[in-house]
Amino acid sequence: MAQRQQHDIPALLHRLSDDILQSDDVDELLSLLHTLLGDEAACQQIVAAGGLPLLVQRLQSGASMAAKLGAGNLLTGIACKAPDLRPDVAAAGAIPAMLQLLHDAGRHEQQQADSVYLCVAPGIGALFEHSTADDRDAVLAAGHSLVLAAVRVLQLCSGPMPCKFAAGLVWELTDANEGLLAAAIAAGVVPALGTALRDSANNGQRGMPCHALAHLIAHSEPLAGEVVACGIVPDLVDALSGFGQSFGEQFGAAHAVCNLAKFRSQAVVDAGGIPALVQLLRRSPDGRAVQGCAGALANLGLTSSESTQAIAAAGGLAVLRRLARSRKFSGEEPAATPAHVRSKRLWQDKRPAALRRLRPGALLQASRVRSAHPECQRADWPAHRGTCKPA
Repeated sequence: MAQRQQHDIPALLHRLSDDILQSDDVDELLSLLHTLLGDEAACQQIVAAGGLPLLVQRLQSGASMAAKLGAGNLLTGIACKAPDLRPDVAAAGAIPAMLQLLHDAGRHEQQQADSVYLCVAPGIGALFEHSTADDRDAVLAAGHSLVLAAVRVLQLCSGPMPCKFAAGLVWELTDANEGLLAAAIAAGVVPALGTALRDSANNGQRGMPCHALAHLIAHSEPLAGEVVACGIVPDLVDALSGFGQSFGEQFGAAHAVCNLAKFRSQAVVDAGGIPALVQLLRRSPDGRAVQGCAGALANLGLTSSESTQAIAAAGGLAVLRRLARSRKFSGEEPAATPAHVRSKRLWQDKRPAALRRLRPGALLQASRVRSAHPECQRADWPAHRGTCKPA
């Protein structure tokens, strides 16, 4: 099969460059290329053979919608499967060509429009971090259409890879843009992310849906309530338990549960969140996942004495005491790798206030606090330090 790929891909691209090809022949060649796009090695062959400019040209000026979609799906496949090649795909002009295809989608019936969304939203989601300033401006200008396209991809449950990058695109576009956030919510982004989270349970691709949910939850209590109402909390807790899976999956789940615990702590407790958080706190080698777990436990422990007792019963206080003496609370980050880029930016710029101010001793001290006045509630004890003190 490898020999067939080495022979067929350059030959097919050479035939595709023929300007006198009939429309049906172009569609067939693009379809054959797509069947050969099985792994990163095949993607590298397309790039090495000079296929990217050719595919962008076919995407821009294909004789038929099928040809445009064929070229677009190949570019999206390369961007999703080969992280090292994303700068090359972006530099070839894929983003403006995809945006033009999205602009034309409104002229077609729903089924064909869905095919456009499945091509464009994951592709731009994968390429966004490698885009030029002009491309970013164009993406933001088309933000409303892109948000709706990304939500539709999540609703179509088209597979873990498209859902991963569609969720990432939702996160990018709604960050600090209240208008696009409102559009995403109205389009049903929360239940759609919940569906993507469940469908990605067995392939280690839950990290980006978790991060997107964490970003949405952080914006308001009503969104946290919608996450609970859609039955997503057990899926987030399950993602915490996936030890040995991807880095982003556990960090994303811990981040989401940390934010959710600020608004809907009882839902986290009822879903078995405390044992899962303590278990990940014990075992995770990544300092950021540990910080997320500790932030979630702090939010839970400062809510009620029952939660604090449950954390202690699960062994959480003992783990926090041990970690307080380790380097995992120093704020140091592991060495950056391509897989860490998006999460590293989240840690630097988007981490919730609970993580920024957290100290291991806070939860430990909260477990010993007693109220000096009846109106002083445990959740408010830091604001009453003059009257609340360790027992």
